[in-house]
Amino acid sequence: MYVCLFHLLLQEASWLKEVFSFLSEHLSPDLCGSAPQAADDSLTGVFQRLQAQLGGPHLFPVSYRLVSVSGLLSLQHLACVSNLSWSTNQQRAWAKEAELSLPGHLALPRVNLLLIGYLREGRAGEWRLTDTSGSVRCECLSPSPLWLNRPVFFPHWNYIPHNAPGQDPEEAGGHVELIGSPVLLCPGPDHGLAVSPAGGAGLSGAVGVREASGLLDNRTRGQRLSVFGLVGTVCPLLAVAGTTFFCFWLTGGSHALRVLVKDRSRLWWAGCVRVGQGVCVTALRVCVLRGWRGNNILCVTDQSQLHTNYTHAATPPPPVMSHADDEECEEPERCVNQSGVRVKKSKVISYQGTVTQVVSEGAGLYVMDGKVGLLRVTAFSRLGGAAPVGGAAPDSSCPGDGALPRLLMENNAGVSEYLWACHLSSLLTHR
Repeated sequence: MYVCLFHLLLQEASWLKEVFSFLSEHLSPDLCGSAPQAADDSLTGVFQRLQAQLGGPHLFPVSYRLVSVSGLLSLQHLACVSNLSWSTNQQRAWAKEAELSLPGHLALPRVNLLLIGYLREGRAGEWRLTDTSGSVRCECLSPSPLWLNRPVFFPHWNYIPHNAPGQDPEEAGGHVELIGSPVLLCPGPDHGLAVSPAGGAGLSGAVGVREASGLLDNRTRGQRLSVFGLVGTVCPLLAVAGTTFFCFWLTGGSHALRVLVKDRSRLWWAGCVRVGQGVCVTALRVCVLRGWRGNNILCVTDQSQLHTNYTHAATPPPPVMSHADDEECEEPERCVNQSGVRVKKSKVISYQGTVTQVVSEGAGLYVMDGKVGLLRVTAFSRLGGAAPVGGAAPDSSCPGDGALPRLLMENNAGVSEYLWACHLSSLLTHR
């Protein structure tokens, strides 16, 4: 008995040594700072969390081995699943259930591999798991801003390889699907705040949506505003004229505010905001989209932070706003009629050109001269649609009976709402 225990201790000691070497090679010197004591403390945290995953105080998963990102991409050619908390019987039960639910398909084979790295932002708001050897795209169902730029451990994940020839080098190999939440290896001082390189939480002066609505009408250049509320609507990522952006609505009671996110370093927020979730967004600026006077909108800056699952418990002090130079926004212009209701000034222009692309005939969306976007509503309603370009077949991605243009006119929908309705209609049609 003592001999077996001694061999077990030697095996665990050897495994711990391998883990330490792996962390030193693939995560250092960024692992919670370059100080040796900080790295040792982080390593202790890793061990404690691994023990918690197994449910025992003196057990280590010696049958598992750590794998680098480059090793996963180059050596793992088959789709697989890894779950540190599964017993053999649990894995067999899961595989049986999966195969019964999808006859003719096989469950993913299990591998005893551990993934540890940093979650970074990638292109167009995607997430990537990164270590010193490389990076791989990571799909997360409910990502949190707390995970970004933090070393994490994945206890449960799937790996799906990509074998298509001529693939983008950044996508070659495959992608990781994160099941559940990762384990933070270096927790910050406060789990309730998102980490930002700029520093500072910016929550002390946060105001609700109702208060912020009043501040939109009475602001001065350079102010920054922190707003909390419930997420009402989240629009998809759009790419227009080389700019990628998305927007979401913050609601509070009967009030709602639009928040525009076009800062490249904040596009990953698109996966973190969910309808009905309480959030607080800091360092917002109030600006007017060019050519859309009289409609103020909140824009995210490079100093903004997103705090999810936010609950405002106390009455905040008067908002404290920092001042900075505005970059790409125009000063809002108040336009109020005699009844005190804000109105939007419209401008009618004439443009003559050639329709070069039919974006969506059913929705009345066209491109003229290869660069001018055209929303043709009145002509569509009277004539039943514009002529296709070069005799092309009609586009069936949207209803052809004028339903969407009628939605635009009868409900006075804004541009973003109308484009969102067209996007949903196209998705439903193709599914």
